[in-house]
Amino acid sequence: MHGPVECLDETTLTIESRPQTSGGRTQVVNEPMANIVEIAIPGDSIVDGMLKGLPLGSVALMGGGDQCTGMGSTGACIGVLMIGGAAIGAAVDAWHGRTQVLYRAP
Repeated sequence: MHGPVECLDETTLTIESRPQTSGGRTQVVNEPMANIVEIAIPGDSIVDGMLKGLPLGSVALMGGGDQCTGMGSTGACIGVLMIGGAAIGAAVDAWHGRTQVLYRAP
């Protein structure tokens, strides 16, 4: 089952179950904790990290005027800084983007 947790207590997990197909309906499911093997939060994707890192290139570009000297064109400099920021963001997400386990059955 996938979806947001509505309620969690010692005996029952209530979750808003999202269908695997786009045409299905969302439903609220009450599941006894005895049947639950694991509750986990998936990590961010690397693409998410890239999108968050793009602004780092913009900040670096605004930080100093002589960063683009010798690059040949301002467009090339902007591209290099933006790609560098995206690469940093992707690396951070790859490092921290693991699934976080909140509960695992004993």
